[in-house]
Amino acid sequence: MIGPLLSADVYLGAVFKHAVPANHQMPLPNNLPADDSVAAVVWLEWTGTALAQHAVKVLDGSAGNPKAYGISGICAGDAIRDNGSEELVVTTMDGQLFVFARNSQGHVGSLLFKERLEGAVGSFNSILIADLDPAAPGNETYVAGSLGLRKFRQS
Repeated sequence: MIGPLLSADVYLGAVFKHAVPANHQMPLPNNLPADDSVAAVVWLEWTGTALAQHAVKVLDGSAGNPKAYGISGICAGDAIRDNGSEELVVTTMDGQLFVFARNSQGHVGSLLFKERLEGAVGSFNSILIADLDPAAPGNETYVAGSLGLRKFRQS
């Protein structure tokens, strides 16, 4: 690396828990059950001196978001050909794979693709977005899981 790192987007996954409503100032959205553990994607930015939190996308089934338990992997890349920007591939401990739009500022956008698989997928960030198949145009998305390796490609 040449020179100081002035800016970088950082995404991390977490298990998110809606606490007991009595501990909240406001009711939970969409009558979600209290103490329900779900997943969350947190977007941070390294500003050269500190990490600044920009947004949290909670995957709890509210506000048009899917419901999932625990993030096991996140990968940014060109997963969907001709989308005009990079995407975020997010995998969960309950076997779900999501592809979210990612705008030029880094914000986690709308859900573009989802698939439920058997077993946990993408653990320890075992996700790769690359063009390893010369017979298929564009990149493929490879995801390792507890029940093997999966390959996703556009037709």
